[in-house]
Amino acid sequence: MRWSAVLVLALLLLGATPPPPVSPLSGVMRGTADTTVDETVDRLLALPYTPLYQPQGADSAFGEDDYPAAFPVTDTAGGPCCSGPVPDQPPLADLAPPFADFPASFDRIQLTSADGTPLHAMISVVPGAPGIVVAQGFNTNGKHSIVRYAAFLAANGYSVIAPDHRDMGREWVRGGSWHPSGERRGQTIGWKEAQDFLAAATELHDRGVPAIGMLGFSEGAQNTLLALAEDHDGIIDAVMTFSGPADQATQSTRNDVATAALLTTVVNNPDPCGYLAEVGAREEFSASPNHILRHGSAVDAVDGIIGGADVDRVPGVHFYAADDTLVQDYHATLLASRTNALAHHRTVLVQAGNHAYFYDRWWTQAAALEWFGTWLDPDGTTTAAPTVAQPAGGTPLADQTLDLSAVTRADGDAERRPVDACPAADDAIEPTALARAIVTDEGAVTVDLRRSWAGWDDHTITGWSVDWDDGTTDEGDALSDGLVSHTFDDPGPRTIVVTVTDDTGATDRAHVAVDVPGRVQRLAGPGRVATALAVSRATFEAADRVIVASAGGFADALAAAPLAFQLGSPILLVGDTLDPAVVAELIRLRALEVQLVGGPAAIGEDVEVGLVEAGFVVHRVGGGDRYETAALLAAEVGDAADGVLVVDGNAFADAVAASALAARGGLPLLLVDGGPTGSVPASTAAALAMLAPARVTVVGGESVVSAQVADALGTTDRLAGPDRYATSAAVADASLALGLESTRTWLATGRDFPDALAVGVAAARAGDVVLLVDGTAPTDATMAWMADHDVTRIALAGGEAAITPSSVDTILPG
Repeated sequence: MRWSAVLVLALLLLGATPPPPVSPLSGVMRGTADTTVDETVDRLLALPYTPLYQPQGADSAFGEDDYPAAFPVTDTAGGPCCSGPVPDQPPLADLAPPFADFPASFDRIQLTSADGTPLHAMISVVPGAPGIVVAQGFNTNGKHSIVRYAAFLAANGYSVIAPDHRDMGREWVRGGSWHPSGERRGQTIGWKEAQDFLAAATELHDRGVPAIGMLGFSEGAQNTLLALAEDHDGIIDAVMTFSGPADQATQSTRNDVATAALLTTVVNNPDPCGYLAEVGAREEFSASPNHILRHGSAVDAVDGIIGGADVDRVPGVHFYAADDTLVQDYHATLLASRTNALAHHRTVLVQAGNHAYFYDRWWTQAAALEWFGTWLDPDGTTTAAPTVAQPAGGTPLADQTLDLSAVTRADGDAERRPVDACPAADDAIEPTALARAIVTDEGAVTVDLRRSWAGWDDHTITGWSVDWDDGTTDEGDALSDGLVSHTFDDPGPRTIVVTVTDDTGATDRAHVAVDVPGRVQRLAGPGRVATALAVSRATFEAADRVIVASAGGFADALAAAPLAFQLGSPILLVGDTLDPAVVAELIRLRALEVQLVGGPAAIGEDVEVGLVEAGFVVHRVGGGDRYETAALLAAEVGDAADGVLVVDGNAFADAVAASALAARGGLPLLLVDGGPTGSVPASTAAALAMLAPARVTVVGGESVVSAQVADALGTTDRLAGPDRYATSAAVADASLALGLESTRTWLATGRDFPDALAVGVAAARAGDVVLLVDGTAPTDATMAWMADHDVTRIALAGGEAAITPSSVDTILPG
């Protein structure tokens, strides 16, 4: 939560003066969009670098938290890590001063990996800005080793997501990653964790982040390349890694002492083969230790042996240190033996740098900002200012590297140890079918089964089939061909059955349930609470913290849309009592916390008590009236760099129309007292003073928000039409400019609000536009907008009383 912003707003409401903002530091020069990989790497190597550890002062990325620069020294708690001038780090409990937490702009969310594992992540999204996945290593101190990197990137205007490893969620939130049955998921030292990081990149993509990079450290560096090899959808645009094992089997055999020590610290088992045998025996993995280790090979990912996606389609730079005693310099030789043959990847070996988190924090930050600024942000919407209180020093890094340019593939192979580092599995292991289904168009579904596996040593998948549940089947031999599409003649629920067969004749099946959409999808229930539940089930898989608002009014729920989008949360509704179906939905979402929106008059104390008794941590954001609640929600959203939206707090229509735009754009939604004699409430004025937005956009005509009120707000733009439906069309056009699409458009009735309260955040999550419609007689403005934007599918919020079947036939004939 952004308590600092809420505190500033409280001070403004009391008439006090908030503290001045922190001034940005001077930055480093960024590259240009048309540069080559070699030119960009040369700029990184030209930056000054010192191998002497120089912690000085506080890291400005943490603002008032006074977090020491470059602390902790390494990512390993409790013993030696590396040679060189860096002292051994003491046990975690003895470290002082206290660790910093993620800055206030970050929210904790929940992700779902490819195999269904729930994951925790911290996320901060800046609308329109490029994003970076910060990938931690395999350690007991992962959160605190990457929080400073997530923070400095966010301070420079990047969207950032920092996902936790499976089975290590205790650092993000108590309990860790878990199986729905309650069993904790195990670490696979790369195989599944790479899919976890790809899920984090997909989360940024789904939130409209235009370009996405991945910054990986240690095992997170290895997993960055593994994720890139599984990125068949082309989500990742650039990568940068530090000290990534090039091949896990080689690491476990050539550096067995250090590997055993690390495994003992992290999973309390010094034997990698013994540990992986325990993990692989679990139903969700069903794989031998050798199979798991084979899928932890970055060089095999580069070679296309695992994953299959083209690693060389995006630029990447990979740093190693010759004094690293955990991931030793032979990994640099091994990876360079592959990247030297690629057009867009380079490997660099530094003489002295530490493991993963290099000595010179200034250089590390400056290099990351230069690299990602070049490839993700050539127009310079972000900044390039290191936040550590460490001066630039030393000599150019180019003078402190060891030459890898002559390394050949044969040189790398000579460093590699046998693929199978563990004893062969004696017992037959059945294959595992893993599939996901994607609805790609009206009646069309694509199934991806390429992540299925034959978990036994030296055995492979030799065949697969997809039964589409309509009398037709697709078949194939190679897993690489396991991306298949099918168009159904009729809409409705289907259970698709995917079968894989290995070379022993053993089989496994995966069942994938889909609801094949027709041209019209109606999300409705017997009442507003049930309709919100239907919307949630259709669009959200999981959420750590869930927004719950009153079903009795429109203002609080609609003003909460931007915050809900930030949290990756639906908006659920409650009446005077807590509906058991709401609790059931919170459980389905695997929620840990509930964010009530509105004061006790809006959501009674009995509801709050019921949620606590159901096992949820409950927070409440609520003011004395709807205007103050909206202002407090705006403070929670925090950043208003792209502006705010202002609507009439007495009428629902424009607020409903604006909710998806506000959510997707990260635009706080503030309320005024509308009408010809309206005014700007003190709480709204205080919120504007605190947020200091560059743009203030009023939604609605002058009969709704008068010219006098608009002037008092400092309005820069107005989205309006002659009636609510034309205003909605104007908002929809603005939504398209933010990346929302019109192919499928969500329709909500303009006659009443109850069914529309949960629509804005759901449509924004799905990447769709929201449009108001007269549910009994669609207006010319609605019909014209639909025709002009080639709408082929519609999602209806509410039952047939809200939007009649005859209206649907008029809007989308045929």
